[in-house]
Amino acid sequence: MNNHFLYALSALFLLQATIIISRISIKQGNIERKKGLHWTTSTLIICQWLMIITCLIDSFLYEKTSDYLNILGVLLVLISVSITAKAFKDLGENYSLRIMVRKGQAVVKTGAYKLIRNPMDLAEILFMIGLPLLSSSHISLVFLIPFIPIIIMKINFEEALLSKELKGYKEYMKKTKKLMPYIY
Repeated sequence: MNNHFLYALSALFLLQATIIISRISIKQGNIERKKGLHWTTSTLIICQWLMIITCLIDSFLYEKTSDYLNILGVLLVLISVSITAKAFKDLGENYSLRIMVRKGQAVVKTGAYKLIRNPMDLAEILFMIGLPLLSSSHISLVFLIPFIPIIIMKINFEEALLSKELKGYKEYMKKTKKLMPYIY
């Protein structure tokens, strides 16, 4: 077993631990547990798991080294995990896997949501770029081809719903960028 395989496993463990701890820290009473995700969410999950499996297999079978890319991958994964934890904390009871608006919900404009409207989606993209670099499984970057357009479709669907049903969201959209601070 080579180090890149261990790096990839460590990154996955760190991300999953962050998500679990963040979800536990949210009050459980108002979290939506209904079935039924938007097709983009399900597709993104499938892309992520295909990339993860490819990274693990590729990094386990083949010894590759590219220290600079590995370090870049580590940094992207750590940034991704940090953004995810902060976004979970900032959303609090508003977090849901489903794209929906709850009765009485307010726009979250603080923390990770102060500069961009979709920090969790940015974190997913950074993770999907970082993991293959970290594990030296550059072939798995091919999963970014469907991943990024689908995540943009998900964001557009989500923002159309929020701007229609969540009071103050249209004004929030005018003051913040979608995915990259000051850029997009």
